[in-house]
Amino acid sequence: FGEGVVAHVAFARPFCDSLTGVLYEAARRLDIMSHKGGVYACMEGPAFSSKAESEMHRKLGYSIIGMTAIPEAKLAREAEMCYSTIAVVTDYDCWKEGEEVSVEVVVENLFANIANAQALIERVLPQLAQAPRECGCGKALEGAIFTSPGAIRPEAFKKLELLIGKYVAA
Repeated sequence: FGEGVVAHVAFARPFCDSLTGVLYEAARRLDIMSHKGGVYACMEGPAFSSKAESEMHRKLGYSIIGMTAIPEAKLAREAEMCYSTIAVVTDYDCWKEGEEVSVEVVVENLFANIANAQALIERVLPQLAQAPRECGCGKALEGAIFTSPGAIRPEAFKKLELLIGKYVAA
């Protein structure tokens, strides 16, 4: 959190299992090819992998490689928000001969997947709005704030009150 407030939220499972399940089932009902589970590797971008990096990722058993999702997942967990990802595959990286990655290939595949992503979101939003929240995401900060309440400066508390107010008194 910075500003003199230390919190360590559990992050062994970065994505909300409940939300992931809803997304997966909706994708199946819409006949959108999808996979649930796997290992997401977040690499620094914006850059494509070298051949060596691509082979290393495959040998380590990564299911999908991206440049986002993990920073967002951490922020969502700290804000006690449910978070999952809809990863639209754009390329095979550079490991698959004859399928080398290029900006043109990525953009073409991305646009081809937009309709599926939009249909999926359109399907799940009404369902999520009505669903009770039964996962632990909404209590991620419970027991995670390490800073003694008396050591939190008033200006820091004011800035973070929306997130920490139910756990720390002013």
